[in-house]
Amino acid sequence: MKVTERWHSERMGRDIPLVRWGHYGVPVLLFPTAGGDAEEVERHQLIDALAPMVEAGRIKVYSCDSAAGQALQRNEGSPEHRMWLFNQYHQAVAEEVVPAIHADSSPQAVVLAGASIGVAATAPLGADVLERLADPPVPGLAPGARPICPMRRSPGTTGLWTW
Repeated sequence: MKVTERWHSERMGRDIPLVRWGHYGVPVLLFPTAGGDAEEVERHQLIDALAPMVEAGRIKVYSCDSAAGQALQRNEGSPEHRMWLFNQYHQAVAEEVVPAIHADSSPQAVVLAGASIGVAATAPLGADVLERLADPPVPGLAPGARPICPMRRSPGTTGLWTW
């Protein structure tokens, strides 16, 4: 089952579409490539590849547009505007998209994955922010830094972070 939701993000000054496939299961948020939209993962058959797990109720897949990546690819506005939007996008994911997923599924860890710039979206604002977001803190955490949202490395993995 595919469902599309959309709301206006005051933070970014544009709409955020969020597409969901499935009814039950661990929420998985897939980020599209740089210029991709929320349905790119379906067009590239990733949803087909995940269908057995979606249909079995093991995972519930979500995807949102790469608003910041699209702006970067189109050279929208000044470089400062594009970097502002890039930062706002990550805040929107943390403060709008993930809560929407929690409201739809339940407050549980959300698995994050992506390709191209979508990988950068899984680590908001770059590697140095991962130190501030990590729970428990990553060695080298700046004194006084505190998480802006709870993230933790999944046990037994090297690159999988969950909210």
